Amino acid sequence: IVPVLLLIFLVLYVLFMTGVDVVGTGMPVKEIIQEADSYSALLFGTIGTSLITLIFYAIQHKHEGQIVPPTPKGFLAKGPAVGQVEDEFAEDAEGPRMLMSPTVMAGVMGDVGADRFFSAVVLESGVQGELPAITFILSLFMALCTGTSWGTMGIMYPLTLVTAAEVAVILGDKNLFYAVVGSILSGAVCGDHCSPISDTTVLSSVATNTDLTKHVYTQLPYALVVAMWAILVGYLPGGLGAYSAAIGILIGFIAILVTVFAIGVPVVHSTGRFDPITELYIRLSGNTQLKEDTAA
Repeated sequence: IVPVLLLIFLVLYVLFMTGVDVVGTGMPVKEIIQEADSYSALLFGTIGTSLITLIFYAIQHKHEGQIVPPTPKGFLAKGPAVGQVEDEFAEDAEGPRMLMSPTVMAGVMGDVGADRFFSAVVLESGVQGELPAITFILSLFMALCTGTSWGTMGIMYPLTLVTAAEVAVILGDKNLFYAVVGSILSGAVCGDHCSPISDTTVLSSVATNTDLTKHVYTQLPYALVVAMWAILVGYLPGGLGAYSAAIGILIGFIAILVTVFAIGVPVVHSTGRFDPITELYIRLSGNTQLKEDTAA
């Protein structure tokens, strides 16, 4: 519990101190947090917590199955807990590299002017109202190919937010900017769920002891149906000013309910019938045994 409490303390402390450095003392907490450096807070919080956790691992020594205080000689020796931590870091070294790559790529894209090029294309093409739907689709495919929602956000935000702000000023609708921010978040998460190389998809498959490919196939209908309605009744008409975000959310909720009750069927059906998407998959794959196995 100590590392968790330390993480919370360090993050809040660095947030507060970096915010005070900008706005000064005596200001409301809300303004201080708004101007805080969240990246530094998370960075120093993670480093501090990792160091304390490593120290705790270093002083854990077992004798006949019980944790005992370390002797000076045992403290200097590398215990099994520290060895296990080193092995985990060696196995998972690819993770930090994958998280750092989008940050580097976003900086490079900014240096070469990719954001300005994207802005020029959008402003000259006349597809300004469709920008939320476009960024949603781009984020979805980028996360699908890379397997990381975090990395997709790190690339898409520097690339598109300046353009979104310019379009919002031109159209006189600040909500379009918010719609683009939301479309990147949701598109990245949707693509991450559909991606066979995503860490969450792989871990879900491993944890449930299921085949990865089959797990991806079963996730696709759920994710893509929601993505379809998000575009058709959410980002596209919302960006074009057809109705407000609240109305879009309500219509989307109704559309999802209609979809579930119109084409969905119970997991175990008396006739072995599936929803149309699964039925199409069975016909294409020739796996008719599945219908017999799931019939009530």
